[in-house]
Amino acid sequence: VVEEGEDYIRVAPVERLKPAAIDTYDDHRMAMCFAVAGLRIPGIEITGEDCVAKSFPDFWERFGRMAGN
Repeated sequence: VVEEGEDYIRVAPVERLKPAAIDTYDDHRMAMCFAVAGLRIPGIEITGEDCVAKSFPDFWERFGRMAGN
């Protein structure tokens, strides 16, 4: 359930999170936010992940170090 207002968005969590393939639609913000979600949700796959190069070229390298990879 999603509720939106003039200056907010509220998303009610689902009971159980499940794996998903996330298409970034060439939006670096999608790739970055779902990378973080993937730390807690097993099976998150991000397609089009190279789109982060436009704003944060070494994002995946740094993210991997932060995540312990």
